[in-house]
Amino acid sequence: MLLLLSTLISWNISSQVDALSKQVIDGVIIYKDIKTPLLYYYAPSKLQLVVDENEKPDFQMLKMRYIGTQCSNDADRSHTTNIVKLRIEMPPQSKSVLTEIKKKLNKNKSIKLKPIRITSIDSKLIVLSQSSDSISKHKALGESNSTTSDGKTGLSTTKAYWTERAFTFSLTNGEAELLETQLKDNTLALSFSYSFYANTTDPLDYVEISSSFELEEKEAESEDELKLINRIILSDAFELKISTQKWPEIIQEVDINESIPPTYAAIEIKCFDFCENLRPNLYIKKIEVAATSVDGSKEIIVETKFHKKHTDINTKYIHFPYAVLVGEPMKYRLTEITNEGQTNVGKWIGIESCSSILDVTTPADELTCEINDLEIEVAKSWFAEEECEIKLLISYSMNGELKYQYVDFDAKSFTKEISFFHDINSEIYYQINQVIDSKINYKSSEILLTDNYLYVNKLP
Repeated sequence: MLLLLSTLISWNISSQVDALSKQVIDGVIIYKDIKTPLLYYYAPSKLQLVVDENEKPDFQMLKMRYIGTQCSNDADRSHTTNIVKLRIEMPPQSKSVLTEIKKKLNKNKSIKLKPIRITSIDSKLIVLSQSSDSISKHKALGESNSTTSDGKTGLSTTKAYWTERAFTFSLTNGEAELLETQLKDNTLALSFSYSFYANTTDPLDYVEISSSFELEEKEAESEDELKLINRIILSDAFELKISTQKWPEIIQEVDINESIPPTYAAIEIKCFDFCENLRPNLYIKKIEVAATSVDGSKEIIVETKFHKKHTDINTKYIHFPYAVLVGEPMKYRLTEITNEGQTNVGKWIGIESCSSILDVTTPADELTCEINDLEIEVAKSWFAEEECEIKLLISYSMNGELKYQYVDFDAKSFTKEISFFHDINSEIYYQINQVIDSKINYKSSEILLTDNYLYVNKLP
C-alpha cells in the first residue's frame, strides 16, 4: 500500500511547464520548469504509421454487418458497424540525444530532463471532399478513440512516452462509403491529424500588449498564484499512403449471424473517470466481461483496466479469444482500487442485448461534479482586422481547484462546442482576449457564464 501511495504521489506532482521557455534543440521541443531551475521537459516525437517489413501499412477498414440475430430485432433487416483501425508509433528519443541536450542546456550542472505529462490526445482522420459549391474541403471522419497496444508499449511513464498505440475510428455508413470508394479508386488524400495537450503556464501572460490595448477592471493577482492552462503543445499531421490495389485485404467485410468471431472487437468500453479526474481518490478500475462460447459449453471471461497514470486513455476494446454467441446475454463486473489500496469488487451486471458500447464511467448521481455542454459563437465583427484571433479563457472549479482552458476562434472558425466537468453548483467565468498580429489588443474582465449558449458580442 505504501508503494502504491508513493508511486501515485510522485506521478501526480504536476509539471509546471513554462510556456515562454519553448526551444528546439537537436530537433526536440524543450520546455523548462517555471519553479525548478534545473528541471526541463521534452515534448513527444512526431507520430507515424506502423508498416511491416514489406512496407504494408497497419491500417484496417472493417465493415461488420449483423444479420438475422437478436441485434437487428428482425431477421430481414441488418445493421452495419464501420471501423477504421490504424497502429501508430512514436519513435523514442535515444538516450544519447537526450544526454547531448542536457549538456547543451547546462554544461556545468546536472540537468533533469523528463517527458511532459500529456493530459489528452486529439486525433482525426482527414479527407478531401467536394462541397455543394464544388470546392474541395477538409473533412474529419468519424469519432476517434485511442487505445493501448499489447504490453507496455502503449503506456507512458515518468521516464518515457508510449511507443505504439492503436487508434480506432467509428464511421457512419455515409463516411464509410466515401472512404471505401476513394480508397478503391485511389483518389483519396487521406491524412492522420493529431494534437497533444498538456498543462503549461498561460501563454498570453507573455504576449506583447498593443498600444491600443484595453483592459476592463484588471483584477490584482497574487504573485504566488500559478495559473496552469491545458493547451496544445504539439500538433501535426501526416499523409496515409494506402493502396488497396497492392493490399486489397485492407478493406474487409464480415457478416455476423449468431456469433462474433475471435479477434474481432466485441465491445467498446469507455471510462472518463481518469481523463476528467472525476474521482481523485480512484486509482484503478478493472472491467471483466463474460460471454458464452459458440458451442454453449463454457463461459469466457476477458478483462481490461483503466489507470490513474494514463489519463489520455479513455477507451478500450474487448477481444474474446474464441468465438462467442451474439444472442446470449453478456455481463460485466467492475473492481475499483483506491489510492489507499482499498479494493471494492462489484456485482455482475447484464449488458444490454447486442450492445457494442459499454460506458463504465461513474454515474452522475455518485459524483460531486457535473458536465457542462457549452456552445459558443463569436460575432464576426471581432475579425475586422487581419491576423485577428479571439482567445476565450474559460475558468471553473473542479475538485475544489481552479481550472482554465482556452477556446480559440478566427475569421474561419467562429462557432465551437466544448464540454467540461466542474463542481456541482459552482460558477463558471469567461474572459475575452483579442489578439491582433500576435499582440493583445483587448482583454475583458471575467464575466459570469449564465447559459449553455454563449454569444460573444461585437467589440465594445
